[in-house]
Amino acid sequence: MSSSRIILFLSILIRCSQALSETMSRVAVVTGANKGIGFHIAAGLASSGLFSDVVLGCRDEARGRQAVETIASLPGTPRSCRVSCRQLAIGSRESHDAFIAGMTERYGKVDVLVNNAGIAFKGSDPTPFEGQCKPTLAVNFWGTVDFTEEMLPLLRKGSDARIVNVASMAGHLGQLRSRELQRKFSSPDLTKDELFSLVEEFQRDVLSGRHTGAGWGNSNYGMSKLALIAMTKIWAREEEGDISVNCCCPGYCATDMSSHRGNRHPSEGARNALIPAMMESAPSGEYFADFGIAEISQNYSPRGEIFRQRTREKQSEQRAFSFPEQQKSTAEDCRSVRCTALWESPLVDSSSNSGFSLRSFKHQREKAPPSSPFSMCVLSGNTPQVKVGEPRAAPDLVRDSQSPPQPRPVQKPMRNGQKRTHQIVSSASPVP
Repeated sequence: MSSSRIILFLSILIRCSQALSETMSRVAVVTGANKGIGFHIAAGLASSGLFSDVVLGCRDEARGRQAVETIASLPGTPRSCRVSCRQLAIGSRESHDAFIAGMTERYGKVDVLVNNAGIAFKGSDPTPFEGQCKPTLAVNFWGTVDFTEEMLPLLRKGSDARIVNVASMAGHLGQLRSRELQRKFSSPDLTKDELFSLVEEFQRDVLSGRHTGAGWGNSNYGMSKLALIAMTKIWAREEEGDISVNCCCPGYCATDMSSHRGNRHPSEGARNALIPAMMESAPSGEYFADFGIAEISQNYSPRGEIFRQRTREKQSEQRAFSFPEQQKSTAEDCRSVRCTALWESPLVDSSSNSGFSLRSFKHQREKAPPSSPFSMCVLSGNTPQVKVGEPRAAPDLVRDSQSPPQPRPVQKPMRNGQKRTHQIVSSASPVP
């Protein structure tokens, strides 16, 4: 073999090694990850085998370290994945700077950012509505926007970079009483400055007590999530071709935020964030709900039914992808098949501080008849089968093998031809 061929072979080998190293060295960041939905998002990313590092951004470092130990000890977490925690308070610029400086020095890039951190005042909180406005927006919108903007340089250095903003069905357009405000928030040409002006106007009207008369919604939490959804669209437009930016609704989960009254386990809600974070050929500017891509309805009905599940026009051939342990969907699959592909992850009961228990389950995908956009988990031994096309009920979760399963509410089956839409959430209702 001539020396020129040897040099060519070595150069190809080096390039392949560098490409493989970049693929295997992927970094994910999850904010608000020490408990609840954020914890399960971090656990899902760590167990996927797609990331070398998963960093938990936590306001309370002690709880963050406990979450790190728990995730690292899960049977599904590979030893090749390093799980760590860094202090991060979304409402603090100083905390942002320290976090990003540490990430820049340690990794030099970020491949996936999941903005999960957020707050919501409980209905029993004595703080007046106007007193809840500023702190809610400071974390759920302003803090999240500032932190993400500061993270963009690191994300642009990542490979197949993703941003997933955890929103809520409470952020629907129907909460706005003004058609003009609905038009502004849903405009495809909405700019950052215009959005910021709208949010500032809402805050001023709340503090002056005239927000309802001006056509605003009557939920600080809902308005903060509506603004975050609008910001997702703006980022998707600005970062087109560089970063995939999507948002999701985890559903009404049993977490501290909902006083554990939700009908969905946080591990199930986390899937709505994990799909856009890990799927192949991810779209951008989309809203994920109930394990698929939802769309914005253009008719502003009195009930505020803005987000509805996309319906499938034709059957598409299912495809398998060579992802370790988990099989993901492409954007086209999410539009045509209403649940994720082969999905395997641990369920962790994090409601108790005294240890965690695990139950592994596997979701199997089937083609969905066009009559219904929801799926149902049917327990079959230790392996629930996901049958797409019927109303979805979460699998029963038990704290340990001795405890009986807890009953879960099951939605009524839908008639052929009917479409289910996200219902309006009032400001007095618990929010996911």
